[in-house]
Amino acid sequence: MASKRELIAQNIVATLKNQKVYRFGLVTREPQRDIEDLAKTSFPCAVIESANEVREDITQGGADIVRMSDAEYSIMVYVMAGRRDLDTQRNEIIEAVEELLDVDRTRGGNALYTELTAVESDDSAQSPIVSMRLTVLVKYCYTRGNV
Repeated sequence: MASKRELIAQNIVATLKNQKVYRFGLVTREPQRDIEDLAKTSFPCAVIESANEVREDITQGGADIVRMSDAEYSIMVYVMAGRRDLDTQRNEIIEAVEELLDVDRTRGGNALYTELTAVESDDSAQSPIVSMRLTVLVKYCYTRGNV
């Protein structure tokens, strides 16, 4: 059985893949080492990864200890210059991702809530590709031993 952390990551990927609000060329959990080598049809590209997490007990003692987690998921978005202004494309993606994630803030019943908490420019890609990192915070509870 997959952990809630894994189920939430899978839900974020499925949410971005299975929608018609914004067309991504590629949505994946596999880091793209050579982003410049991707086909033009892969753009815009979204790479989702589980990131930082803070966990704490919310019950004391007993066999079933319930824990609360604030988990961050990183969505690296790569956009290629072309038909539209890069800044406009990035702004449209930010809006679309936030709207898509807000449709089900419980990530299929696995979370208490979800919110987009940060948007950061990232200059690691080579021109004509620009990138940004969207940070999504997901709060969820789980019973220790039943992650």
